[in-house]
Amino acid sequence: MHEGGEPAADNADEIADRNIADAPDKELKQTSDRPLMIGVGASAGGFDAFCALLEALPAEPGFALIFVQHQDSGHEGLLTDLLARRSRMPVIEIKDPIHIQANHVYVAPADSKVSMSNGVLTLQRFDPASDRHKTIDTLLIALAQDQADNAVGVLLSGTASDGINGLKEIREMGGITLVQDARSARFNDLPLAAVQAGAADYVLPPAAIALELLRIAGAYPKFFRPRSEPQLKSAEHEILKKILIQVWALSGIDFSSYKQTTVKRRIERRIVLTKLTGFREYYEFLEKNPGEVQALYQDLMINVTHFFRESEVFHSLHTEILPKLLQNKTEGAPIRVWVPGCSSGEEVYSFAITLLEFLGEKASSAQIQIFGTDISDAAIERARAAFYPASIETDVSQQRLQRFFMKRDGGYQIAKPVRDLCVFARQNVFKDPPFSNLDIISCRNVLIYFGIELQRRVFPMFHYALNASGYLILGGSESIGSYATYFSLAHSKQKIYCKKNIAPQLMFEFSRGSAATERHNLLRPLRDDATRSLEPQREADRMILDKYGPPCVLINSDMIIIQFRGKTGLFLEPAAGTASFHLLRMAREGLAVPCHTAVQEAMAAQLPVRKDGIRFRSNGGFSVVDLSVMPLLSSGPEKFLLVTFENARHEDESSSEGTVAEMTMNENKSDPEETLRLQQELSATKEYLQSVIESQEAFNEELRSANEEILSANEELQSTNEELETAKEELQSANEELTTLNEELQIRNQDLANVNDDLSNLLNSINLAIIMLDGQLCVRRFTPLAEKLMNLIPSDVGRPFSDINPSIIAPGLPDIVREVIDTLATREMEVQDRDGRWYNLRIRPYKTMENRIDGALLALVDIGLTKQATERAERSAESLVIYADAMHEPVVMLTAADLRIYHANRAFCNRYQLTLAEIQHRRLNELGDPALNSQSLRYLLQDILPREQCINNFVLDAASGASVRLVVNARQIAPEGVREPMTLLAISERTEMAEN
Repeated sequence: MHEGGEPAADNADEIADRNIADAPDKELKQTSDRPLMIGVGASAGGFDAFCALLEALPAEPGFALIFVQHQDSGHEGLLTDLLARRSRMPVIEIKDPIHIQANHVYVAPADSKVSMSNGVLTLQRFDPASDRHKTIDTLLIALAQDQADNAVGVLLSGTASDGINGLKEIREMGGITLVQDARSARFNDLPLAAVQAGAADYVLPPAAIALELLRIAGAYPKFFRPRSEPQLKSAEHEILKKILIQVWALSGIDFSSYKQTTVKRRIERRIVLTKLTGFREYYEFLEKNPGEVQALYQDLMINVTHFFRESEVFHSLHTEILPKLLQNKTEGAPIRVWVPGCSSGEEVYSFAITLLEFLGEKASSAQIQIFGTDISDAAIERARAAFYPASIETDVSQQRLQRFFMKRDGGYQIAKPVRDLCVFARQNVFKDPPFSNLDIISCRNVLIYFGIELQRRVFPMFHYALNASGYLILGGSESIGSYATYFSLAHSKQKIYCKKNIAPQLMFEFSRGSAATERHNLLRPLRDDATRSLEPQREADRMILDKYGPPCVLINSDMIIIQFRGKTGLFLEPAAGTASFHLLRMAREGLAVPCHTAVQEAMAAQLPVRKDGIRFRSNGGFSVVDLSVMPLLSSGPEKFLLVTFENARHEDESSSEGTVAEMTMNENKSDPEETLRLQQELSATKEYLQSVIESQEAFNEELRSANEEILSANEELQSTNEELETAKEELQSANEELTTLNEELQIRNQDLANVNDDLSNLLNSINLAIIMLDGQLCVRRFTPLAEKLMNLIPSDVGRPFSDINPSIIAPGLPDIVREVIDTLATREMEVQDRDGRWYNLRIRPYKTMENRIDGALLALVDIGLTKQATERAERSAESLVIYADAMHEPVVMLTAADLRIYHANRAFCNRYQLTLAEIQHRRLNELGDPALNSQSLRYLLQDILPREQCINNFVLDAASGASVRLVVNARQIAPEGVREPMTLLAISERTEMAEN
């Protein structure tokens, strides 16, 4: 979980928790004087969208809108006037600091940065060089930090990526975000980038956004109550436990140990988003919709971060911390960094970049290991992919983008040298072992989400994991509080701490318990208002016990003092030498023997034991006390006892001195009281000695038994040592094999990277639209040209193809693709896009190297020019046909190669008394006319005509005795768009007199 807001204590636990981490959740509630605040950002095309949103809102919607749009200077006041004509609410341009009121629209001036503090809008100094494309982010981030879950972010039409980080910040703080859908936006680059970055709760057109804002404003007063109301009613308390059990069943993570204020707010946010009315209805919705359980789990994770967050920390790291760290490291020792709660990896890569910049030329020889861990599998996968949207340009300088990033697919990929330094893994810091020998731990803005018990376990773990001179970096809202004994402050402003060389008492519980055990822990009662109401009573009980109760100590079975109660200084004092809390070592002279005896008797009988009138030396004199030892009931294996000191009283020193003097003068005279006292001491001493003797005998017996066990264990260890020697040799052999295998894998990995680079360059260079689908018909890869034709974006990789809305018109395309996969037959079809351009779509199965079908490949070829040429050819041929039909003489069009009839006019068909259908595509010599079957005609048309191009008045030889001869006129033509030349043949008749 990542980052929260300002400190706010909601119960006694959180007040006590300020000593551990000073930042519970920031909660600003919807009240009459604090309306819901809507931040709206837009750039190109956003004016029309915002007008549509305003026109759909009533005059009193119950919330305030702050509008920021990228606009050129010199148009001051123009935007405000135009919006005032379209809005039913007053429209005010932000100038002086202005307190926000409900049912108003506030417009940022051109080239201005707007900030907010305590509901007051102010203008900040604007730097045209660095702030021109950050004005939306500036407003939304300030809105989120000032209003927390009382903020709503809206992003409308535009380009670039300004506003995406602001939406993420609002979601992180518990607010709701809305984005205009790509279809209704004039420029959809910004909305698409926001959706791709996962920063949108709703994606709607402007009018629908207005209706959704009205619904959210109506739902907020129900859930986001003032602090004075009870946090959890008893019914909600039980439902909340059941909801967390649902999340635990899905993720295996117990959120009951997280701050319940944060958990409750996140659940209420999901209730608003799902348009439900309460906890019980939401729980029933969860049972029927497993997808919502996943959505709630992701919301509870709060996976929000960005590059070089709190940039001053990285500046201090570069200038102060790293020089000191490397100064204390031996040459060749690795630099190890751990980032728990790394989310999607931006902070891990920020540390890697900072280290590379600091080391400079030495970076190639340095050993750097940076570990990023998170409990979210999805976050770890994004971190490993190392691909981020173009919106990171607002956080990363151009120099760093050019040096450490590669631009591709509309975003940025972390360069391979940086990725090689970072290792990502799923880890629960409360169940899994930590890393060790670390130089830096960066746990920023994570602890603020943990409950008291979780925080108490984290700091000893961090202390254990760090090297002697290691550093712990916390967020700006966090501190170590009562754990200052473990860490010293190295940089107060940036919350950087240095490890102290002490031995902390670790609280590790890394054993993976059964699911039943985890479920039992999850079902433990959550703290509610009834529990918190007992805190004053407990405090009163404590005060009474401290004032009127007897001094006592709580010890365990080893006589180690666990807790002091009351003023015990009269009876106990630290012993000289090594510090110890052992009861007998701290007992004053005369108390050790009775304490030992009473404790032994109480432990043996498990009953209270009382020793009255024990005389002991204290503060130079003697005192008398009644000692009692009471065993405590305990459900665990460890036993505890309460040792109390009652009725303590001082003896009169003068009386004692007089008694001593009297005893000195009258040695033979016995004092019955003194004799009784001495007898009691002697009896106690005998009992003590007897218990010591028994303990010693038992101890000796145990030593003899232990000695035998040690001898036996020694033999087993010798045998084990021989086995280990053998295993060592086997491990060395296996290590050599693994080294060889690792080298082979590195070579193959390099080959694979080269092939991937070749494939990427090939796909980016070919001028074809190609889409590769996997066996589940999900998008696997596509070329840049396919992005526009198929309406794809880089994040569509992995999405089902049926969810894509392509720009081409091809009804039933997914079904056709499935048919191709099933039949293994390639399909071709001609399709048009929405602009009327023609493409040839070829669909073929995708085959692997093993000749296995694993999807399909779609290729689009632009056939617009071919289609135009064909149409021109058809028009040209139609013109020739029309001309031929208009002639009275027989005219026929033939293919030049084989003299087949392409077309004949009506006069030609009538001459041979055949229809066009009967003679079309037949050879000329197949019509039955001897003249047309003559050798001279074929020679004329196939040999002479191609050279001459034109033949006029050629007379065909008639049959002997015939009075009519045929006169042929021929011309070779090449109609536009026709692949082969054509022969145009006109036939006329000539009548001759028969020879006498």
